[in-house]
Amino acid sequence: GMLSFAANHYLTGMDPYWFKLTNLCIHLLNGLLVFLALRALFSFRHAVRDSSQPRVQFDAGWAAVALASLWLVLPINLTGVLYISQRLESLSNTFVFLGLWWYLRARLALWQGRSGVIGLWLALLVGTGIGVLVKESAVLLPLYAFSVELALTGFRQRDGRWSKPVLGLYAGLLVVPLVVGLYWLAGWVDGTRSYGRAFDIPQRLMTEARILFEYMHWTLVPNLDSLTLYHDDIQVSRGLLSPLTTLWSLLGIVLLLCVAVWKRKSMPLFSLGIFWFFGGHVLTATVIPLVLAFEHRNYFPSLGLLLACTSVFAMEGLRLRARTCVLVFIAAFCFLAFTTALRAVEWSDPTRLALSEAAKRPQSPGAQFARANLLLSGLQRRDGRSLVEDAFLGLDSARMLPDAGMLFEQLLIRAHAQRRLPVRQEWWDDIASKLEKRPATASDARALHNLNACFIDHICTGDIAPLKRAYDAALSHGAPRPELLSVHAEFAWHLMGDQQQGEKDIRAAVQASPKDIGARKNLIILLTATKQFADAETELRLLRQQNLFGLFDDMIESLDTTLKLQKAGTNSGKHAGDPLGPSGKQE
Repeated sequence: GMLSFAANHYLTGMDPYWFKLTNLCIHLLNGLLVFLALRALFSFRHAVRDSSQPRVQFDAGWAAVALASLWLVLPINLTGVLYISQRLESLSNTFVFLGLWWYLRARLALWQGRSGVIGLWLALLVGTGIGVLVKESAVLLPLYAFSVELALTGFRQRDGRWSKPVLGLYAGLLVVPLVVGLYWLAGWVDGTRSYGRAFDIPQRLMTEARILFEYMHWTLVPNLDSLTLYHDDIQVSRGLLSPLTTLWSLLGIVLLLCVAVWKRKSMPLFSLGIFWFFGGHVLTATVIPLVLAFEHRNYFPSLGLLLACTSVFAMEGLRLRARTCVLVFIAAFCFLAFTTALRAVEWSDPTRLALSEAAKRPQSPGAQFARANLLLSGLQRRDGRSLVEDAFLGLDSARMLPDAGMLFEQLLIRAHAQRRLPVRQEWWDDIASKLEKRPATASDARALHNLNACFIDHICTGDIAPLKRAYDAALSHGAPRPELLSVHAEFAWHLMGDQQQGEKDIRAAVQASPKDIGARKNLIILLTATKQFADAETELRLLRQQNLFGLFDDMIESLDTTLKLQKAGTNSGKHAGDPLGPSGKQE
């Protein structure tokens, strides 16, 4: 994935047109692979059909063309193309689709006795192995193939006996990695090294149950108001009845999975579609504390929904007449394509996108913050009036939104200080209040760092007591996160003049997160400035060990040069930056 970005940059610089065109080409390639995989799936479905099952009357090729075409124009997949960084999602799935197609062809050959099991191993190992070099979501390929066996064959051979080679395949590629993965997750999820979120794991699981049904809605019945870049206005489920849809969603998931298992014999494609949809969200909708909702997470699961719906109406359930199916396909394709085209128009201009997202998501802190940032960037009305006042009004209103972080107050304080306007005390009070109610998140740490810089750079003036109160509130929850320790070290060193506390905090941050390059860099700067040369050399040696691909060569050389000059007692006029200062931003 990063190599593809590097190639774009080498050939065409940072022009977003070429990055997005590359993403579009990847998406079109994926559409071809989806067609090939579905055609292989339908051929395999015909081959394994039991004599007791109703005969399936549909053309595998045309059915694959129709489903792949609908999938290509799904509005929910737009962010996988136009959101440049989500190339990682689409490109990783290129190898998932390729591996799935390869697996289905190899499985049909094994079913018919034309080849052995080695093709199955190669398909899953190669597809997963290359796919995870792009993004972790490719690790789900064995689960998708497992779902095929669960829905179509029951892990049996043509003669009805258990297929030991297939069972051995999934013992090695699914069960063992699952056990290892759960052990790995248990070591950090919901601990001090976990992501800082405004929800815990049980709350996340309950909320994701509701979000999965939202994904179904956004995929099958999309509208422009529901499809946005920001979904941080989704209410977190605090209990089974808060909101009530939490319980109904959990029951709905159980019901759908039960129906899928029940219908494996008579409607295996429907069952497979349900398994694919829920299987595609195993990583992002369970215990890993990611952001709650993103549309690109449906890049593969959306195919499962299309397959399930098509099975019900055209292939295994109602089996509508061919002419009716064609008319429904044309209508669905035109509707989905038109909606995607309207979304593309929104995304064609950054200003239009920010304003439309804020209009569609008035309760979204992220959308409202992006709008305010845009207005503060120097935009003007047609009559020449500045939009800064509009930005201030928007920020002051949005800071009261549920689950709004302290970024709003931080930006209000800094923007007013820059313009020499009065800073209201209530903004500082709200910051402290928000930090008292919940543990500080990574976003809060960034906001506190910006406030540090505001005082250090003499943009903000006056008493630092309100900022100290904010830190006291943030540290009151115990076991502070590494990024919070880093910014508090900066505050203690530069603004409180407490070098001992600053050193204690930055050492604790490095100990809590040894792989944090920025924290270790700041520790080396501090140790050098305080003439603790032996410790500085030790930390520099550890930093070199982390520099696997030479990404930090310049930084290490600068730190090493400064350390040597300090040891020699020579002042060359060059230094690595003020200890823990804004020049050493949290990286």
